Amino acid sequence: NGIIFRQALEHSVQAWRPVDTPGQFLQYSGVEVVYDLAQNAGSRIVRATAVCSKCSEPSDLQDDYEYQVITSIFIANGGDGYTMFEKLARDVLPFNEAECILNYLFEYSPIHPVLSDR
Repeated sequence: NGIIFRQALEHSVQAWRPVDTPGQFLQYSGVEVVYDLAQNAGSRIVRATAVCSKCSEPSDLQDDYEYQVITSIFIANGGDGYTMFEKLARDVLPFNEAECILNYLFEYSPIHPVLSDR
């Protein structure tokens, strides 16, 4: 849900530093996050939006909305400190990353691409 999603986004920058940032910094798409890195860890999200499976424009993360995400087994199993995902129900697919993406595109097309300011 949105609460867990927000926890993951906060964890992504928990140990952020300008040089030698640890591996927990997430790479994502369909999500836009504005952080204030001057704030204490756990309180750095200023704004977070995501494209949901039923919308074409990003909207604010909703605590009670069930978001579906694709991630690696490493992250899903709590790697890099993402322990918020460990006990969640999941579908583990017997495909490599490219096959997963193709299957996702077939299932959820049309996809609404969004330009992001990275």
